Amino acid sequence: NTRVTELTAVQEQDTQDIYEVMEDAQGRQMEIFQRVEALVDDSQYHYETGRLVDQEARCSREAWADSIGLSSAVHFEL
Repeated sequence: NTRVTELTAVQEQDTQDIYEVMEDAQGRQMEIFQRVEALVDDSQYHYETGRLVDQEARCSREAWADSIGLSSAVHFEL
């Protein structure tokens, strides 16, 4: 009877240990999931920023080319 009581106590402790390990694993899993979500969001912002920088550079090159063209046209008229 004492042995059964001891085994029951050991089983209960082992069960509690397993539940703690599972909770820790779920917490780490949730943390990893949140980090991945943040990285995905960041990558979308970085992509959009890169696209805007490229667009700005293209507009600047076009404006520069137009200004050079106007300068040449004015010079030619003189």
